[in-house]
Amino acid sequence: MRSFNAVLFDLDGTLVDSAPDFYHLATQMRQARNLSSTLDYDTLRRSVSNGGKAVIQTAFNIEPEHPEFNDLLAELLSEYEKQPALHSTLFAGFNELLEWLDQERILWGVVTNKPARFTHKILHELHLSQRCASIICPEDVTVSKPSPEGLLLACNI
Repeated sequence: MRSFNAVLFDLDGTLVDSAPDFYHLATQMRQARNLSSTLDYDTLRRSVSNGGKAVIQTAFNIEPEHPEFNDLLAELLSEYEKQPALHSTLFAGFNELLEWLDQERILWGVVTNKPARFTHKILHELHLSQRCASIICPEDVTVSKPSPEGLLLACNI
């Protein structure tokens, strides 16, 4: 007999590998500005789980106080929202894990700090939204992760 009834996942960097989409967008943005140096994929990958601000900091080597920072961030997020799962995939083994959870009738959900406007599109495009028992985004809680509020909310749905 199993000792759990549900499994909750983080989205970026845990369930879904979204780094390819951010790398693609950051590379396009750099090319549009004639920045010649190549963007290191592994360096950018490490920043993705920390959100769009971290991606801009890494891709353009600037801090949030830089005069162009907010415009770059707005451009990144605007372009990302159009196709947030163009290159994103489940991490290796997760498709099989989710299939097993579904077969075993174990509920699973997502608790993420990624805004709902991206999260729901990604889960839809990866054909996961109908299978997911709960989706908790920062808009659903008063304090986002690492606060346990989202986890507790997901457990009550």
